[in-house]
Amino acid sequence: MPFIFFILNISSLFISYLIITWRETIFIKQLKNFGINKLTFLLSLFVVYLIYSLGVLIIILSIFLSIDKIRGTSMVIDMFVKLFSSASVVMVIFNIFLMIIYVYLTSILISGFLRNIYIVQSLMILFLLFTLFTSDALMDLKFYNSTFYQIISYLNPQKYFNWIFYIAYTNSWLGGQNLFKIVNNIDIIIAFKNIFVPLFSMIILLSTISLLSYYSFNISLRK
Repeated sequence: MPFIFFILNISSLFISYLIITWRETIFIKQLKNFGINKLTFLLSLFVVYLIYSLGVLIIILSIFLSIDKIRGTSMVIDMFVKLFSSASVVMVIFNIFLMIIYVYLTSILISGFLRNIYIVQSLMILFLLFTLFTSDALMDLKFYNSTFYQIISYLNPQKYFNWIFYIAYTNSWLGGQNLFKIVNNIDIIIAFKNIFVPLFSMIILLSTISLLSYYSFNISLRK
């Protein structure tokens, strides 16, 4: 599932490209003349992006199911059965929704402050690489338990989304004992042992990014 989350992050390239190219057209420069305020435009674009992301998610899951079928395994099906047989599925769905909001707002934020599409896309790719290698999707003991990695990883918002999923999937809401079911070494550092820290951190972060993104979008229209 963390890799599925990461693939959803790749869709940030789509929204940043869209914002920059549209900003060069008369449409986005003349929103007031069309009777559309900026907030309505951003909310409408988010609805489109939400549908787009859900479509991407369905395609990704279909590919994983196909691979599962070809290999003669049932890993993906077993994961779905376990999720949908418990109340954890509500938190997982909510987590995916929060992550889609986060990717959308981050795309608006970065594309708002910069005009050059090549610079923006390059920064987005670097951000995606940072997201992949410091989000605890790859729990390699060789570097995972290092102090440097731990400090850097907590600066990666994707880490919090992944741990919300880990906690929900293993039903480790308060104590974190069941988290050892999904790690292959008992010496792995458990970043979060309850749902509250990563969940509330993400809600606060999203509230902050939403304000910065709106400000960034306003600035971009003045350039």
